[in-house]
Amino acid sequence: MKRRTRDYQRQVFINCPYDDQYLPLMKAAIFTVYACGFRPLFASSVVGADNTRIDKILAMVDDCRLSIHDISRITTGSQELPRFNMPFEFGIVVGAHKLGGRRQATKRYHLLDSQPNRYQRSLSDSAGIDPDFHHDDTGRMIQCVRRFLAGCITKQQDLAGAAAIEKRYNDFRRILPSIAKAAELSEREIESADYLDDWARIAAAWLEKAA
Repeated sequence: MKRRTRDYQRQVFINCPYDDQYLPLMKAAIFTVYACGFRPLFASSVVGADNTRIDKILAMVDDCRLSIHDISRITTGSQELPRFNMPFEFGIVVGAHKLGGRRQATKRYHLLDSQPNRYQRSLSDSAGIDPDFHHDDTGRMIQCVRRFLAGCITKQQDLAGAAAIEKRYNDFRRILPSIAKAAELSEREIESADYLDDWARIAAAWLEKAA
């Protein structure tokens, strides 16, 4: 938990739900983080790890100066329990920021929801934190993530606009089936949540090559 990574300043912890309906928004967020020159970390990669899931999440929080938290999926159907993971992990980041010492005090975090006003009822302790709203739209998600990261750059750097990033994202989606085939992955596999780490690595490599 006390290790120090050289990428701390540019690593972004993405705290979002993992389900098929949300997956397009998650992918748009990951792609935008890479497109802006940052590195995303997210919890799907901890499956099967030696340490417990919470230990891995704590390590990612420790390693990331920046974080994005989407609380748009904390409610469920009447036959299911509420989903506490996102607000729980958001609380870990806030605690690290406030109580974790000089390094952790540099953290910046961004709260997302699907629509205005609802977060005030579901997470009233977040009063004073201005969230952003993606309205369950990938284009708006790209705008939200890009806007946050643009405000976190410590040195002079030009970022592509949200429209340009969205165009790159759509170009990548069109060519992805052929890239997946070359990597011996089926279209069904590369588009599934189980292969999100593979998808992210391919997206990062494609962006680097296209730069």
